[in-house]
Amino acid sequence: MAASRGEGTGPNVIFPIAFPNNCLGVSVVDWNRNAAAQWIWIDCFVQVVSVSPTQFATIVQNAGSNQYNWDGFFWIAVGY
Repeated sequence: MAASRGEGTGPNVIFPIAFPNNCLGVSVVDWNRNAAAQWIWIDCFVQVVSVSPTQFATIVQNAGSNQYNWDGFFWIAVGY
């Protein structure tokens, strides 16, 4: 998912196919196109804050500074 933004509420992701029963968990990994120039000393990450069978919500944390944007994240969800 690509959506450049700074610190604060991240995007909600709607699953392409809803889980019929339950989503057991979601894992996210940050992505930045220009890591060498912007993130070399910044701890920035995306955190999952809620999960349902149809979607999950995120928040963006920038521990070093809120001036740096992230370019998006990869995710995988497991459920049944």
